[in-house]
Amino acid sequence: MAGPPCSLMVNACQSLHRRSEWRLEGDTRWFKVRMSNRIWKNFAVVLKAIIHRGVFICVEQPSQSWALKQEYFRELIKIGNMCLDKVIAFLHIFFFKKKV
Repeated sequence: MAGPPCSLMVNACQSLHRRSEWRLEGDTRWFKVRMSNRIWKNFAVVLKAIIHRGVFICVEQPSQSWALKQEYFRELIKIGNMCLDKVIAFLHIFFFKKKV
């Protein structure tokens, strides 16, 4: 199964979505921001159904992503008795020199 693209919640798009610790939903005056919020909420609903079936899930997001800071994901973490694990990937395996 695939999920939403990480570009909807990362800091690289900060000038558009304007998410912050005190405004996790971002600037909802923008259609793209509202749609990205909707996509992630729908994804959380699907994950909740999968968790209730006892299926192992893995959600990959960059470390600076706002996705896992959203309230609906924090609820999923509690419901699913999930642990968040941080993995450091080196993009040079994909021909990039930067560590993420």
